[in-house]
Amino acid sequence: MFELPFDDDARADWEFMLAVAGVFWTLNVEEGIPPPVDDHPATARTLDAIFEADEGAYVHADDDARMLVKVLRDAQAATKAAKAVEDTYRNELRELLGDATELVDGFEDDGKPVVIASWRPQVAHRVDLDALRQAYPDLVEVYTVETPSRVLRLHTKGKRK
Repeated sequence: MFELPFDDDARADWEFMLAVAGVFWTLNVEEGIPPPVDDHPATARTLDAIFEADEGAYVHADDDARMLVKVLRDAQAATKAAKAVEDTYRNELRELLGDATELVDGFEDDGKPVVIASWRPQVAHRVDLDALRQAYPDLVEVYTVETPSRVLRLHTKGKRK
């Protein structure tokens, strides 16, 4: 029989994971209580899979629902602002690098540069779908699949956005 040696940290991690899995199994599987919603992509996929769209059905907004919409709007605005700052810093680094591919902060004892940022060329290979549709429309039709999904959109009061 093969055994993996565990040091104290690994054993503690293993015991913690077993305890968490046990709580999940008991509470969420045996008791049928769904786990709390979180930011994991699997959560979004699960919610999309278990809730089908019922066209015309609605839920009345209460204070908690209105607060969720507000904090989501605030988070979207903060994300947009943070993205603008990130893009500005990226462009400043690009300008600083110019034609160079590496930003170096000193050298190791062996003379090797300590690279803290790089801007190297790379080649991506992508299918030109417009050209493929033009040249082989029947082939594209055969391999085109519909993937239904639900899109969450925030609306301004009384108007669709």
